[in-house]
Amino acid sequence: MLDGWVRRRIDPRLNRIGQGLAQAGVSADTTTLLGFGAGLAAAFMLTMRMEVAALFLFALSRVLDGLDGAIARSIGPTDRGGFPRYRLRLRDLRSHSLGLSPCRTLGPMPCLQP
Repeated sequence: MLDGWVRRRIDPRLNRIGQGLAQAGVSADTTTLLGFGAGLAAAFMLTMRMEVAALFLFALSRVLDGLDGAIARSIGPTDRGGFPRYRLRLRDLRSHSLGLSPCRTLGPMPCLQP
């Protein structure tokens, strides 16, 4: 519901940054892999009960997810398209659920308790 409203505000900035990164030689695949790594690191931080670090890494993975699309749009279509990106995004989001599962099995919100 808020997606259209948010996208209108952040897309111009992401597109400018994406164009600059593409001109510097950064590929969309590299950005996708970095975002995936940040997402997996966020899941690991959740299992280690380091919620602030997990939140930072999750936000970083989402920013990189937006940037890889902006880079891809500025470079143009490829033979592979967005298939690798979507596969990694789904695995990234699943890993966050797995990172939270030890917290769920130990009782109500133990990950947020000191």
